[in-house]
Amino acid sequence: EMLRSLVGSEMCIRDRQLSSWGATIKACPTHPRALPGPRHPYPEVPSMSNLNGKVAVVTGAASGIGKEIALTLSRAGAAIAIADLNQAGADAVAREIEQAGGKAMGVAMDVTNEDAVNQGIDRVAAAYGSIDILISNAGIQIVNPIENFAFSDWKKMQAIHVDGAFLTTKAAVSYTHLTLPTIYSV
Repeated sequence: EMLRSLVGSEMCIRDRQLSSWGATIKACPTHPRALPGPRHPYPEVPSMSNLNGKVAVVTGAASGIGKEIALTLSRAGAAIAIADLNQAGADAVAREIEQAGGKAMGVAMDVTNEDAVNQGIDRVAAAYGSIDILISNAGIQIVNPIENFAFSDWKKMQAIHVDGAFLTTKAAVSYTHLTLPTIYSV
């Protein structure tokens, strides 16, 4: 339930996207007047209590929020790929999950490098067969007054937060095997 509080329990998207994926559609109580005609739809949020047989990739999961998301998904039954720049940290979290009875692997991944992302996602798919859940959580925080904020720091943050979410989604979507994948950018 921690994940629901982080990303919200509703994700609103349009009918035509959902119908091609075969998702369950409900009326969105948050935005009843967002579109004329029928209520704005949103897909059913997967149950966090039963993710048995699902495979999740969590970026930035060697520590912090990413680690807690990975542990939560594992407790719900998902096999977890701990993707992080810090291979030793990723492996340590994977061992922690395995010691608790879960299934996990550490994956070295620089989310700003397309080749590294593709290799990491390919490795996860080779080990587990598919990818059902992607949590693009990798991120950094650079706190500085705007007048002192270096443009190079801005570009670094954008590369990790925005480009990283794009690259991981692009790489993972080919392994979703016609299912409606669950993709969150935290």
